[in-house]
Amino acid sequence: MLLAIAAIGLAAVAAMFSPPVAKFWRQGEEGTGHEQVPAARQASAEPTAAPPAKSAGAPARPGAERYRDAAEYQYLQAELQLAATGKPYAVFIWETQPRAEVRLKGATVAALPMRVEGGEEAVRRFRDRFRGPQRRVLRGILQKYLYMAQDQTPDSVLTIVGNVLNMDPEVLQRHLPEWFELKWRNDLVLEVRADVKGKPVEGVDLRIVRLQQTLRRPFGEVRLRVHMDRADALTLYRLAGPGFPTLSRLP
Repeated sequence: MLLAIAAIGLAAVAAMFSPPVAKFWRQGEEGTGHEQVPAARQASAEPTAAPPAKSAGAPARPGAERYRDAAEYQYLQAELQLAATGKPYAVFIWETQPRAEVRLKGATVAALPMRVEGGEEAVRRFRDRFRGPQRRVLRGILQKYLYMAQDQTPDSVLTIVGNVLNMDPEVLQRHLPEWFELKWRNDLVLEVRADVKGKPVEGVDLRIVRLQQTLRRPFGEVRLRVHMDRADALTLYRLAGPGFPTLSRLP
């Protein structure tokens, strides 16, 4: 496990923006965030493999069970493909204890707990939009936005996050995020709030940001707000740039 954690370095994160697994990814829209992150190569995963064939003479299974079997098969196929790349990815798990698990070669190297606002209904709406009518299990992040942050990251947080990401603390020290967002195609947003007292980052007018959010809501945007520990939020923020692959499975 320690070797897996050490393997997640800055080079691995940067390499994530190389062309992804061809079977599951396609090039999509481009966009940039307030931190001037690289142009996004949006990836929407559409597993193409069929579910396991039924043996001859087997009794028909209820529709809900067949759907779940197919979804689980697609999820396993997608994770096998990602594990084979040797690059990090995230799995969102919403039941029992909501969290984002950072994985490398199929092994969990960091578990990032999240406290969800809005309860089960908010999670259901997020999960349903993530999967969409195509029943996607894998999607790439389109944009990352940073709105509020502390300029100086405490040494204690740098130590924790640096061990997970295998990064030089000076690289991590630029911002400790208080409020950032991850956006996928089809107006899907994960809003992350950390236990940090920050200030608006340069070039961001929070009044305009809030107005834009209000205007988008009636047009179908699905937004899930979560709260995270500062070290966990920083880990997710540093990993999850445009193109970063994310998985979501059925409960």
